[in-house]
Amino acid sequence: MMRIGIAKRRFRRMRRLRSPFYKLLAIAAVIVCFVYWVAVIACARPVHQGDREIYYAAGDEFLTAGFYGLEDYWNNIAKTQTYLVRGHLDNYLPIALKSLNYKPADATMRLLAEAFFAPRHPQTGLIPFSYNTRPYSNLPNSYSPQLRHFQTEGKQPVALIGRAIDFCQWFPNDLTLQNRCVALAKATLQYFDFRTPSGERGGMWGWVNVANGGEPRGAITLIQDYGEVAKGLAYLSARTGDPQFLQWADQKLQFVWQNRMNPNLPLLPELLIPSQALNRPEEPSSDTDTLYYVRQLFDLYQMTGNTRYRDWAMAVTRLWFEQAWNPQWGHFVRKLTPLGTPAVSELYGDGKYNTLHILVRAYQVTQDEQYLQRLKVAWSNLVKMGSEGLVPERIDRGIGDRAGGLDRQQTIFLSILVDAYRVSGDRVFLQEAESLGRRILQRGKAVMRAEGGQAGEAFLQLAIARQKIGRLEVAIARRGTQLRIERGNQQILEVSVPSEVAVIYLPEGTYQVTANNHGSIQKKVLHLEGQMHF
Repeated sequence: MMRIGIAKRRFRRMRRLRSPFYKLLAIAAVIVCFVYWVAVIACARPVHQGDREIYYAAGDEFLTAGFYGLEDYWNNIAKTQTYLVRGHLDNYLPIALKSLNYKPADATMRLLAEAFFAPRHPQTGLIPFSYNTRPYSNLPNSYSPQLRHFQTEGKQPVALIGRAIDFCQWFPNDLTLQNRCVALAKATLQYFDFRTPSGERGGMWGWVNVANGGEPRGAITLIQDYGEVAKGLAYLSARTGDPQFLQWADQKLQFVWQNRMNPNLPLLPELLIPSQALNRPEEPSSDTDTLYYVRQLFDLYQMTGNTRYRDWAMAVTRLWFEQAWNPQWGHFVRKLTPLGTPAVSELYGDGKYNTLHILVRAYQVTQDEQYLQRLKVAWSNLVKMGSEGLVPERIDRGIGDRAGGLDRQQTIFLSILVDAYRVSGDRVFLQEAESLGRRILQRGKAVMRAEGGQAGEAFLQLAIARQKIGRLEVAIARRGTQLRIERGNQQILEVSVPSEVAVIYLPEGTYQVTANNHGSIQKKVLHLEGQMHF
């Protein structure tokens, strides 16, 4: 099974260098995983085997890659690392698995939900973070030692409510789970709220002590944590009919907008403290990390219909669209000055993804073709600046950094291309996604994002975008029955079924199913559409 790497810190850009030992371990893991990935796509290994049911995915290379990638990652989390669900992970299993009636995902999400809520404090209702770390340790020495030495043991991060809501969305009819989410939301409003000495409301605390809801607190909050909290609370208000959650969140979003880097420009700060944006003399620029928050504003507009969120998101998007793009180099830059001009000539890391993401979202709400055209040009140039049809890790002045190698999370680009096809219907994006998907599979796990099962989700999204996926459930008269599925002259699947029921996910279409029960042969031609039984 695939194991995730060293646990990430809450602050993506405040990480320590890994030791040589871990680098060698990571290289070895990549080699093993690459061989493993190629093997599972070529064979009929089951996706999941339970007591009565066994699951397979076949007939589409991206469908099998998606199921295998998701199952391997989340099976490992469920078995050995459930503690990571309390803040370390940014997402859980994709809801698409639920729409496909993939029952093992329900069981996994139920287990993760219990692991998430189990450590709730009996008095405060707060939940401790996954593990102990020092999220502010990489701040310059000019910041206070108390802040730089702050530890997360026994503390809850403010954005945890966003992850709790993921469980409520997965199990919308579970009233017990919804009550737990409501209780955590009320604790968030109570303990993370900040008021000035005069009683005026400000921003949020980043971390609070689980035992008392107070000190020692963590003062710094990522801007995307504001968006994460707001999305969770907006869902709860809509679900429960209680407006207090969204009202509280809306005040926090207004706080962020009031603390722009320049009152005359839609330039957002990356970090905030409860009373204002964090003053960062060492980093006097707006970074593409702030575009995570812009994407969340687009989500909030779709969730609530509040046009203010759309207008904020579009104002920031237009600024980056106009000022961060260099037509001579053919790419965006990573940072803008407080005056809205380019602060650097480079594009790297999350900046490559987020600048493309907001183009998709801007087109979605405006239907303005200029955003799709920019996306096509930007994507084409990124690929040209890399090698093997893949994007480089770092670009400067239109030239890919060969020494830096390829971006190790190419599957994020895959998700962006699929999203662009989904909102536009432009098959150019689907064709680009298919080509990229095949290049990624050829290269292997070294260029796939493992964290959160993102690679598996991206391939599953692509498979669903290409065609409708059917679910075939076959009752097996006797364990060990040979099951063969063919499409035309092509054999899709041939297995000896060790369970009472075989569930196979396939692209919808016409298939010949043959079951050989120790010499007793049954054949049937069926047109798979939706969910069928045989």
